[in-house]
Parts: sequence; structure tokens; C-alpha cells
Amino acid sequence: PIVFVDESGIISENFTDQHRDGVTFGSRLQSAGLFLSVKDLNDPNGGVLIQVTGQGNDTAFLTACGAEVIDPLVDMMRLHAEAPEYCTRAGIVLKSLGPRRGRALGQALERVVEPLPLQTLIEVIGALGEKSLIYRLKDLIDRLASQPRGETGFDPCLRVRAKAHVELARIGSRVAIADLREALNCAAGPTDFDMLSAVARIGKRDELPLLLRAWKREDEFTRRKIAAAVRSIMKRERIRRNARILQTLMPDERHALLQILPPASSRPRRTASRNQG
Repeated sequence: PIVFVDESGIISENFTDQHRDGVTFGSRLQSAGLFLSVKDLNDPNGGVLIQVTGQGNDTAFLTACGAEVIDPLVDMMRLHAEAPEYCTRAGIVLKSLGPRRGRALGQALERVVEPLPLQTLIEVIGALGEKSLIYRLKDLIDRLASQPRGETGFDPCLRVRAKAHVELARIGSRVAIADLREALNCAAGPTDFDMLSAVARIGKRDELPLLLRAWKREDEFTRRKIAAAVRSIMKRERIRRNARILQTLMPDERHALLQILPPASSRPRRTASRNQG
């Protein structure tokens, strides 16, 4: 069933309205000194009520588009790339399109470069759950990873890549594991929590040394996140304390592992009992 949201109490330059025929999205572009309001009728059979009051010779502009018009909506997100509220509301509209109509989002991934709109598109793709779309995030990761960085090495799209890795990890895909490993090995900044979340889902024994090296350079809070990822990998991959790969760790990596793992429990040995009789 469709869930309709009452947005009558929201004051914003942008609006969305759900109705039985789909979703309408729009923005007030220019009021021209007039009072231009768009009200949600809170009626599944209705739409929005547009009211204009005041005097003037200029023209007020308002845009509105239906559920199937993805490209104009993405273009508007790019124009408002610094406005989180705008991108969030646009994401709500895109999620309402469903997987079939949302397949056109793959083309949007190829032309959008702004971090906030890209994060919104990734969240929408993850919510739609269309695997063909999710796998296209690999191309996005490669494109962002190849972009030149400043002298400080700061990557303005690191959060975007991290969110894309999370969505790929949710479907169990390791197609972008090379970039994930590179991000974990980078000491230019703090380890991103979404990167840790992704490696916790799909990491294998080869990723353990990277995590242990990251553990050494992080603060206490991040260390707890890394420790959780290490324990998750070891449990899923059934890696024991005496596994060969753990024996080949560098001394400082092994020290980090001993700090992460709980103390080995000393279980009482079982002794065979003989029936007396």
C-alpha cells in the first residue's frame, strides 16, 4: 500500500506531493515580490494548491515535474548541490519511482560530479535495490578514485566512494575491493566509518593486515570500529588464532591483533570417566 505523508506544515522553497497518480516535485524559483505558496492538500486524490497574492508587473516562476522526469530533477539537485534539505527531498521523490522507473538513474551517475547529489543518488539506488544499478556504482568509484587530489591529499569525494562501497557490500559484491583496500591503507586522514562497515561485510583474510595497520594510527573510538570489523571477518571466514596468515603478521600488527581479540578462554580439560562396578 502507498503511504501518504502530510507535508502541510513544512515551509520550504521546494515541495513534493504524493498522490494516487504519482509524485509531483517542484520549486519556487522567483517570487517577483509576490507571495507564492504551494500547499499540500493532504488528500491522496488531490495534489497541491498554488496560491499567489500581491501586486506587481513582474512574473513569478514555479517549476513542477512528474514522477518520470528524472533528468530535470537531477539537474535541479546539481543547482542546489550545497543544500542538504533540497537533495534529501529530491531523494524522497526518486525513491518513490520504484526500481523499474529508477533504472534511468544509472545515466545520471555518469554526469553528476557534485558530492552531495552523488550521495543522494547512491542512497536512492541502495533503497531501490536494483542490482544492475548497484553494480554500476563500481564505475562511479573508479571515476572518483582517478580524480586528481590537492596538495594535502584530501579527497572531497571520499564519503561518496564510501557510501558506494557500502551499497556494493550489502549485496555481497567485491567488485570494487581494490579501491576499498586502497582507502583502508591510506594514512592521509581518518578511516571512514562507512569503509569499515563495507569491509566488515565482505572482507576476507587478506584485508586483516590493512585493518590492523589502520588500528595503530587511529583514536580509541575508531579503534573500536576497526576491532569490530576484524572480529566480524575472522568469525565469518572461520579464522582461528593460530591460523597461518596470523603467524605471518608483522610484530606491530600482531600486537594490534592481541589488543583486539578477547583473551583466550581457558577451558577445563575433559577427563574420561570410568564406570566403577
